[in-house]
Amino acid sequence: MTIDLLRAYTNGQEEAFRTIVEQYLGLVHSSVLRQVSDPFLAEDVTQAVFIALAKKAHRLPKNTLLSGWLFRAARLAALYAIRTEIRRRKREQEAAAMNPNIDDSKDSAWAEIAPHIDEALVELNEKDRAAVLLRFFQNKNLREVGRVLGVSEDAAQKRLTRAVEKLRKSLLRRQVIFPAGVLAASLGAQSVQAAPAGMTASIMAAAQGKAASMTIIGIYTAVLQAIFWSSVKTAAIFTAGAVALLTVGAGGTY
Repeated sequence: MTIDLLRAYTNGQEEAFRTIVEQYLGLVHSSVLRQVSDPFLAEDVTQAVFIALAKKAHRLPKNTLLSGWLFRAARLAALYAIRTEIRRRKREQEAAAMNPNIDDSKDSAWAEIAPHIDEALVELNEKDRAAVLLRFFQNKNLREVGRVLGVSEDAAQKRLTRAVEKLRKSLLRRQVIFPAGVLAASLGAQSVQAAPAGMTASIMAAAQGKAASMTIIGIYTAVLQAIFWSSVKTAAIFTAGAVALLTVGAGGTY
């Protein structure tokens, strides 16, 4: 189990953390890239998320679903990075240079879905979000989804169907209109993109305290603080109130 790898890492086995990075790098980088729309900034934010994990590893409960934890951390990190980037560009009067790096093809459903999917995922409850992350972002089959969630394969299917429908309705409120089947197909085909070559090595070096830029250090520090305060207040990280604190200004078988 992944949590066992985290325990091995906290006991000094560096390769255990490398395995975790390799397993979840695609999920984290893809989520961040959808939100910051800048491949270079996305690399920094992705590294920051994994450094935050390395710093927090020894405190995570045994029942932690790492895909969910990393998703939440990626969201926080992206929000912080966006806010910081907006401020920097305002100071430099370069706001006009901020262009989304997203395919705008009219034929691509994913081009419309991608900018909104992470925010929509935030609105799901924890188990629904876990089902979607496991099935579409980690490519787990329904039996594996059920095993992780502690339910039968049939129950996992029903939860996933409900979760996708909730995502569809959330996107509908954002004027992104697609049937649940199209949404599920797009998630399965497009949700995870390959991270740049060499990123695992960069993350490992940064997690060991080497070669981390000030940008990365600032992002992971902000993430750890946000996680800490949300825990102290015993509130979910992604309630509307928590997101406000980080305001940036800016049915079927699956």
